[in-house]
Amino acid sequence: MKILIYGDIGDYGWMSDYSDTAALDIVSALDDFEVGDNLLELRINSMGGQVHHGVTIRNYIRQFAVKQRAMNPDFKVRTIVDGFAYSSASIVALAADQGEIVMNPGSMMMIHRAWFGVAGNAKELTEAAAYLKKTDGELAKLYATRTGKSAEEMEALMDAETYFSAEEAIAIGLANSAGEATEDELVAKAQSQFPDAPRKKSDAPKGSYSYYLMGRERSKKPESKAKDSGCVEDMKWLDFSELEVELDELTV
Repeated sequence: MKILIYGDIGDYGWMSDYSDTAALDIVSALDDFEVGDNLLELRINSMGGQVHHGVTIRNYIRQFAVKQRAMNPDFKVRTIVDGFAYSSASIVALAADQGEIVMNPGSMMMIHRAWFGVAGNAKELTEAAAYLKKTDGELAKLYATRTGKSAEEMEALMDAETYFSAEEAIAIGLANSAGEATEDELVAKAQSQFPDAPRKKSDAPKGSYSYYLMGRERSKKPESKAKDSGCVEDMKWLDFSELEVELDELTV
């Protein structure tokens, strides 16, 4: 199962044009999880959002993983940072199992201290500062658990508002591996997933959907669909974003 978290973490939009992802959205999505599926994959591109939603998403998925493994020992959770995992989104990335946080090419992660807007008298402002300090400490513990660093070390990085490249995130332990980087690797993956698909147009079957692995020729998409006497000769070109579509879903 794949869940896209492309936008703000929380229940209101404030930093991007994408959709929000709140904790209840994740709960609702996982209601449709099929028992026996070996992988839950979260793909992330988010500037951050509300701390309590990020922490809740992380914790809910970790507990979900424990329950799934009780029924299926092969089950695992993977998080893939496609763009940015900043602020609260970096906490969501920690929902992955050990060894399963992937940083794709050009992606970044950022950790910093919690913040919010507040107004009031001296007593109220002091209480708000204490609350934020406690929140920082709890977040630092989560980062420390993942990286093996001390909470104090991670809080110092939060205090500096530290941005990590993919390589830097892997080096410190906030991520585990870099994603696929070359077109040749993507083509090889496509061919392994669809071993029976024709590699060129002349090999395609007639009279039904025709499947093509695009590789370096993926820009040559047909401009129109041909129909005659009820038989559809519709050329289906598989872009890399469509590689996980089952072939039986495309038959007519």
